[in-house]
Amino acid sequence: MSRLFVLGAALAAIWLAAVAAEEKRPATLPDLISRLSSKDPQTRHSAARQLGNLGLAARDAVAQLARMLHDSSPEVRAAAAKALGQIGGPSTSALIDELNDRDAGGRIRAARVLAQIGPDAAEAVPALIATLKDKEANVRAAAAHALGEIGTAARSAAGPLARALRDPSTAVRKEAIVALGQIGPEALKPLGELLHDVSTTVRLDALRVLELFGPEAKETVPGLRKALNDAEIRVRVQAANVLGKIGKAAAEAVPELLEKLHEKKMDLQVAAANALVVLSMQGVPGLLEKVREADRKGRWAEPLILRQYGPVPADAIAALIRELDHKEPRVRAKAVLVLGQFGTAARPAVPALTRALKDNDEQVRLLAALSLARIERKPLDTLEAVENAVRQQGLALKEAFQQQMPLLAGQPAGQAIAFELPHLILVQAMMNPRLQLAYRHFFQLYISVVVSQQFDPRMTPLRQVFDQQMSLLGPEAIPALIDAINLVASHRVGFI
Repeated sequence: MSRLFVLGAALAAIWLAAVAAEEKRPATLPDLISRLSSKDPQTRHSAARQLGNLGLAARDAVAQLARMLHDSSPEVRAAAAKALGQIGGPSTSALIDELNDRDAGGRIRAARVLAQIGPDAAEAVPALIATLKDKEANVRAAAAHALGEIGTAARSAAGPLARALRDPSTAVRKEAIVALGQIGPEALKPLGELLHDVSTTVRLDALRVLELFGPEAKETVPGLRKALNDAEIRVRVQAANVLGKIGKAAAEAVPELLEKLHEKKMDLQVAAANALVVLSMQGVPGLLEKVREADRKGRWAEPLILRQYGPVPADAIAALIRELDHKEPRVRAKAVLVLGQFGTAARPAVPALTRALKDNDEQVRLLAALSLARIERKPLDTLEAVENAVRQQGLALKEAFQQQMPLLAGQPAGQAIAFELPHLILVQAMMNPRLQLAYRHFFQLYISVVVSQQFDPRMTPLRQVFDQQMSLLGPEAIPALIDAINLVASHRVGFI
């Protein structure tokens, strides 16, 4: 009996080992495809996910996965859709069929997967164009998005997408705008035709797309020149913005842009002036002096702040000039900064600001250069120095923050428990004079660069460097930020 028991146990062990080995064996493609028919939704979900991970190698599973888009389990449907996208181009034909699904959700899923596939789904372009007329707005929006993701291979969709800017759905119009920008120059002709549309919204949307093309949109300049006389002020402003993006290729629009410097609307004056400055810097001769002349004669307005809050009192300018001789660099820097915000109204301060270019404090010197450029309406001579300073600000912030970290060293083990440590770091960062000084310098220079960018497009890369740094700042920057905002607000400067 005992021998039979031992023999039975041995056979059982062998069988269990064989089963375990079978379970550990990697599933083959046929195995995974067969599991898509399982009654267990978890098994179907796992099989779809693994097939997607195989990518193009799982192309034989496309038909079965396409059927799984109608699975009773939402998790399985999602896994099947993702897998079809991972397989890529071979899934396109099946997804085209799904664009005709009776269920709107199925049509949306198909369009979204085609968007995931991108340029390899080019054969779906005709079907997606037809889907732009779907009765469901969400389906139309998904189709527009997919055409944009397919990109230049969807150039035949330029006209239908341009017409989609008339769609009653905001979501569809938004996706059409992005898609037209992704399709490429083929979109320019239908967009140019929309500049004459009866709908203000359509004209504005067409202009917003044209702005994305920059110099490539030069063929639309004749239409843009007419748009500068549009009955709607927002259209006129946007047309001036687009001409500025096109640059010197829009030189034929100079007469209309100069005329807009006489407009009563501040937004249009500024947009036209900015466009003219860009054209001048790109090689259209004589324009910058015409803009300056128009400003000097009062043909276009002083900075918006002066209109919004009234003229700057002469005694305020005089008080700021006196602060330029203060013994504290921080006081001098603030005075220089504020004078720059007042633009041409601060011209009496030019001699004192010129002396400040030799100040023994680097921050004061940089701010003085930026302020003088703003007040005198001319490009910055020391642009390279400002570029270096902008990048140094980021390094100074990093160094100052790292130097305050050792303040926590030497504390008894366990005293700063997990939830207290970040709080201690934050509190000490907010109280650290060196760090806060670095942040004050950062925000002061940021304000000057933002204002200078309005008339000197070369400041745009510096603005982008600052914006990138701003997105990384933590709560420790709050005291210096409040200080900068209070400084600006207390002197009635309203661009923040």
